[in-house]
Amino acid sequence: MKLVIATPLGVVVEAAELEHVLAEDLSGLFGIREGHGELVTVLSPSVLSWRGADGLEAHAAVRAGVLHVRKRGAEVVIEVATREALVSDDLAQLESLIETAYRDESIAEELGRGQTSRLHVAVYRGVLRYLRPEGSAPGAAPTLKGEGPA
Repeated sequence: MKLVIATPLGVVVEAAELEHVLAEDLSGLFGIREGHGELVTVLSPSVLSWRGADGLEAHAAVRAGVLHVRKRGAEVVIEVATREALVSDDLAQLESLIETAYRDESIAEELGRGQTSRLHVAVYRGVLRYLRPEGSAPGAAPTLKGEGPA
């Protein structure tokens, strides 16, 4: 069996001579072994695990995606397309990588929200300056530039 995990940035995993692959979709956890039938499913945000013929296991945290099992002759090929994948041979290390990635993403989102708020305030102030030119009374009705008093 062969496993390929790809993101928009490129191929993250290419593993061959696998004994089994574990994945999770909305129906739950499922396994894929040699001789598996063809399948297409939508993955939940989860951890894919696989074991090679050498007995070593590896894992990839995927942020949802599509898993396609197909047969190429006698060989089973498992292809995963996902937005993001973090890979490790150690589950504890993978957990740490996930926590760091989410923390960094959360900080970036917070900074983005702050920048968006500052932009909204700047636009609002610009509109107010346009509608209320210098020297007009704060309580006076706004007039558009070029319009005189009625």
